[in-house]
Amino acid sequence: MSSLFAPIARITSAVLVISSFPSTIFCQTRAPNPAVADSMSEMPQVLTAPLFIEAAGFTSTITMVSELNFAVTAQVVLFDRNGAQITSQTVAFPAHSRQAVLVGDLLYQANSAETMGSVEVLPDPAKVVTMAIAAQLSITGSGASIGQHIEEEFLMAGMSGSGVLRSAGASLVSKPIVALRNTAAAAQTATISCITEKGAATRQQVQLASGGWALLQACTNSSSAAVSLIGDALASPAQAAPDPGAFGVSVAGTGKPGSLAAFGFSWHGAARGAMLSSQNFVDAGTFRSGNTVFTGVPVGAANHLPGAFFTPQVALANFGAKPVNATVLFSRTTGSGPEPSNVAAVSVPAMSSQTIALPVLTGDPGLRNSFIVQS
Repeated sequence: MSSLFAPIARITSAVLVISSFPSTIFCQTRAPNPAVADSMSEMPQVLTAPLFIEAAGFTSTITMVSELNFAVTAQVVLFDRNGAQITSQTVAFPAHSRQAVLVGDLLYQANSAETMGSVEVLPDPAKVVTMAIAAQLSITGSGASIGQHIEEEFLMAGMSGSGVLRSAGASLVSKPIVALRNTAAAAQTATISCITEKGAATRQQVQLASGGWALLQACTNSSSAAVSLIGDALASPAQAAPDPGAFGVSVAGTGKPGSLAAFGFSWHGAARGAMLSSQNFVDAGTFRSGNTVFTGVPVGAANHLPGAFFTPQVALANFGAKPVNATVLFSRTTGSGPEPSNVAAVSVPAMSSQTIALPVLTGDPGLRNSFIVQS
């Protein structure tokens, strides 16, 4: 059980608690030669993932896709928890190709004993502009942790926006863990705020040097929230903490928008035991619509996911100073076409989170199901 996150406008975040799938495909035509970067949309992309893990039975794999119709290269760079570079490797992409790199192999070649840190992907700036290469980092468990899986989406450093990153979730059985990376040339302070359905709001701060990195426990006011042993955070909770219900996490830095990257994970309750879930963050200022769409959602039985029965649940987090009205629509596609219907309508108070109970739904086993959250 993992969570798929998407924001609603600038002040509200929604999460659909269900199995999730990577969804990163970008388009680009060949750049003029030489390419001149005179706007953000024409700047060479630098992708960053704030967290890799090579410990406690977990390994990290970087998967990259180039949609260009010509060959390019990209540098994959690993950084340790102090922000220092560990190693780099040039990856060649034939036209329209996919490449995968094992973080463990890079650490072994560099004779490094690091167990966690961050990753950057730097495509060749002479040939690649905008978001022509997409990347995802998969953190997968083995042994006693087999079946546990975290998907981390790479973020584009320097992307314009509000500089406020948000994520949402539900059904926690332990505090979420958040990794931060400062990509700016100057130090900055990051403020992590958390609002929960059943508990008090929390706020904490961490100082990040230039290129600095931090891993901490969120949704707490504790001054000792730093996580130094990743194995402790990856161990399934022996005793579940009180469930705070729906929750939202907001991260704001004092640097320029796009200079702070965030990613997290959390343990969620499930009928068959606690399961790890990704907490991908998105800049709230990059969206111009109040609608969020979740596509390809399993509802009930699914042909491509045999042996499981899926029950969706929606959680909303309102970070604004005013109440927000939200409507949830469910659309099931059959042989006669889509069948949309309203399944919930709620008002979420200011600075609060809320779980939305959905009625019993009949889904298409071919995963032709969508949820639309309107606010």
